[in-house]
Amino acid sequence: MHEDPTIAARRKSEAAAAQAERDAHAAQLQRQADLAALSPTARAMQEILDGRADKNQSELSALSAALRRGAWSGELKIAVALHVKQAMQQAQKWKERSEKKNPLKDHDHQETLLVMKWLAGQ
Repeated sequence: MHEDPTIAARRKSEAAAAQAERDAHAAQLQRQADLAALSPTARAMQEILDGRADKNQSELSALSAALRRGAWSGELKIAVALHVKQAMQQAQKWKERSEKKNPLKDHDHQETLLVMKWLAGQ
């Protein structure tokens, strides 16, 4: 006896869909375990990074924007601001002084001043 090709194709499709669902569930469980293993600061930052609408947005930009929105407060805000400061320094964007005639138009300088406020707890 031979199985109807239509039924065989449907069974194969259903099996593939079920496997994809199991794989997605396993990936979600792994992701949750990975997040649980992180420090509270790293977890908070990763949640913001995972929630980016534009996945091409840089980590530095996403975290700075979240700080501006008030996503964190207290010690967590200071810890994230410290991470942003370190990232800015690595990217050579940390500028405590501006060389421009109008420092208000110096984006890196203005961002540095803002991060310095966050680090001071403001």
